[in-house]
Amino acid sequence: MKRVSLTTLIAAALISLYLLLIACQSEPEPTSVPTAPPAPTATSTAAPEPTTTPPPTATTVPTATPRPTSTPAPTATPTPAPVTVVDDAGTELVFDSVPQRIVSLEPSNTEILFALGLGDRVVGVTDVCNYPPEAMKKEIVGAFSGPDLEKVVSVDPDVVLTTSMHAAEVTPALLERGLNVLTLDPIGVAGVFRDIEMIGKALGVEEAAGELVADMQSTIASVAEKAGTTDPKPRALYVVWPDPMWVAGAGTFADELIGMAGGINVAAELEGWATMGLEAVVEQNPEVIVVVTGHGDAVDEPFNAIKADSRLAMTDALKHDRVYQIDTDLAGRPGPRLMEALDLFAQFLHPEAFVP
Repeated sequence: MKRVSLTTLIAAALISLYLLLIACQSEPEPTSVPTAPPAPTATSTAAPEPTTTPPPTATTVPTATPRPTSTPAPTATPTPAPVTVVDDAGTELVFDSVPQRIVSLEPSNTEILFALGLGDRVVGVTDVCNYPPEAMKKEIVGAFSGPDLEKVVSVDPDVVLTTSMHAAEVTPALLERGLNVLTLDPIGVAGVFRDIEMIGKALGVEEAAGELVADMQSTIASVAEKAGTTDPKPRALYVVWPDPMWVAGAGTFADELIGMAGGINVAAELEGWATMGLEAVVEQNPEVIVVVTGHGDAVDEPFNAIKADSRLAMTDALKHDRVYQIDTDLAGRPGPRLMEALDLFAQFLHPEAFVP
């Protein structure tokens, strides 16, 4: 019995070992066992880690210049709104576009245009538009009092700047020819400011016009501050011609400048430009006489005539040698150079305060 049992047990053990070996051969043995999941790669279906430079998309368009999904409609250029101004004749003018070609029929208008930086747009001036020097290089369209209308038309202006002196004949003739006419006829220094701003608005340079007016106002304030410290105010007379003596009365720019410079115009009882008898001049006894320059070869003639007039010898102006000369264009043209005239008036009236 013992021999059979041992044989049987050995046989059973061999059979079990054989079966185990067959089972092991049926399952492939892995080559390695990873200790952690592998990190995703660029081809992994998992989301890649963010980097400083994103990978190109399927369209390969760089991220710095993304391709628009649709073409935007072009932005329409706004049409400038029409500009409306009312000139000194009370005429309303509407400009659908900024005038580019300008004719000036008055020297002061020309000076304003150049002061506003519009000299390159000026295509015509008169024979007396002599400032600034660049103005004399422009096309001459005739005399101040009688311009050549066909010449004006020939330069194809978008607007013509005139004065009230042209109202009777020249302005109507220009309008009949289909031209835009802007009339300037300022009353006083405040009127000059208004005209500068009006030109700036009509011609598209409002900022420059505002700066010019502010600069002129600053000059007036500076002169007033210095002149206000002197008392009493000196008596002054502004002479444009010696015999008969034409002087500046109330309402003239010279009268206003004398007041701004801290003086009293002894001819203020007269209105505008008027004659004043020598007896009245002696009676008013001006302390300062300002004489305008003459024309052509007679530049100094008015000045010399006043100084040599024995009938004026007893006035304080002649006794103290306070007769001065000034360029007629400075104090006579309603433009930016009025401030130069104001500075000179201040020096004539208050040399202790204004002369360096």
